[in-house]
Amino acid sequence: MESLQKSDLRKVSSKAGGFFLLVVFFEVSLFFIVDKIICTYYFPIDQTLSAILIAPFSFIVPYMIMLKVMNKKPRDVMSIKKPKGQLFSYVMIGILVANIADFITIYVVDFLKKYNINSKTPESIFKYENTPLGILFFLISLAIVPAISEEFVFRGVILGSLRKFGDNFAIFSSALVFGLMHGNIEQFVFAFILGLYLGYSVTKTNSILPAMIIHFVNNLFSGISYIFKDVENFEFFTQIFYSVVLVVSIFYIVRLFNNNKKQAQKINRSNLSFRSKMSAFFLNPGMILFLIYVAFSLYVSLKYPEIGNA
Repeated sequence: MESLQKSDLRKVSSKAGGFFLLVVFFEVSLFFIVDKIICTYYFPIDQTLSAILIAPFSFIVPYMIMLKVMNKKPRDVMSIKKPKGQLFSYVMIGILVANIADFITIYVVDFLKKYNINSKTPESIFKYENTPLGILFFLISLAIVPAISEEFVFRGVILGSLRKFGDNFAIFSSALVFGLMHGNIEQFVFAFILGLYLGYSVTKTNSILPAMIIHFVNNLFSGISYIFKDVENFEFFTQIFYSVVLVVSIFYIVRLFNNNKKQAQKINRSNLSFRSKMSAFFLNPGMILFLIYVAFSLYVSLKYPEIGNA
């Protein structure tokens, strides 16, 4: 029985890792086509606009193929229904968790700098044209596109496919892969911590909607903060905003814990130990290839930190 469960987990994990490489292939190929062919020989396209068009296709199509290979439909692994009376609670707490994750990330990055380890978020993702249309494209590419495409993959296909091995394992492993996917230490720390809560919100509500909204709000605020970073008193208003979020979130944390409504049941049909699950999850061809890609990305971010600050 256990050997069958481990074999099943390896198959799911190998597909998850393997199809991420298809995401990379799609992204590189499509950007090459847009940059080198369409922009050169036909008409120029704003780089941010091309990212808006390419990123959802690159993420969603490979994992739609993965579901097809697994003989599943999106509704088999995820739901986008609105949680009754809980959506705002989970979103507010999610904003607080994102703020906590940000503080932890800053501490970790500063600590590693003492040892000359610098692996930061590429500045290229924050580039935009300083025009109304350029700012709109920038916020769409930074907030809307990842909230839909990345949540579809990590809290939808991957977490949903892993829940049969236990909710806690599904939350942890999907958050870990979500963090590793970013390919640098700074984004890994933040994405992993926030990913744990995003997965938790999905398993508790049986809906991917809270995770999408939290992801959207977090990235939107990051984008707005970047745009207005040089505006006088903006940091002061930011502190007021997070102070309000802290107070409201504490109220909703208490409310959720004292909520007597029926909660989503944990899905745990596996009797494998956590160690066995993790070994099966990572020791398979698809996930090993994914880890090689992550190691290469991390190497680049450490060897050439100036790329991230260009």
